[in-house]
Amino acid sequence: MFSKVAYFSYVVSRSADYCRTSPSSSQGCPLLCKVALGKTHDCFTASTSRCLRQIDGCRVQEV
Repeated sequence: MFSKVAYFSYVVSRSADYCRTSPSSSQGCPLLCKVALGKTHDCFTASTSRCLRQIDGCRVQEV
């Protein structure tokens, strides 16, 4: 939905929707992580540039 970034959720079934290896594949690659959050900013639209500009000091690296 928001491009190639890391998505984190406290519910594995929600994260599973985002872990496809490609749009045509039914296989996925979930990664179990421990995530420490500071200030959060929720983005509810696919306009990532607008959402990312609102996060002070955020660095995003695509994988």
